[in-house]
Amino acid sequence: MKFMDANSNETAKIHIFGTPYDSTSSFRSGSRFAPDEIRKFSYNLESYSPILRKNLFNCDFTDIGDLELPFGNPTPVIEMIYNYTKKIVSSGKIPGRRASHYLWCFQSGI
Repeated sequence: MKFMDANSNETAKIHIFGTPYDSTSSFRSGSRFAPDEIRKFSYNLESYSPILRKNLFNCDFTDIGDLELPFGNPTPVIEMIYNYTKKIVSSGKIPGRRASHYLWCFQSGI
């Protein structure tokens, strides 16, 4: 499933991807399912924003799926996400991430 009718065009300006990870959960795991749940919920969103006066369907974005992240130590996971984000930026695209963990709030410092 893709995010709200995202196109499958690799030349899209915005590339969104999921980071399913919950290895550092201390109580209840399951946040690794967040990117897919966000995709499912996206079909319930209104595509038009009266505040921005823009329609999401007019945005040039693609959903490139989830990264395959290893379970366990977050250090290599952060590095993988950073490198993937850097690859998107270096190709002149804008990265967008559906995170599944608060750890990623500081990660994209490119």
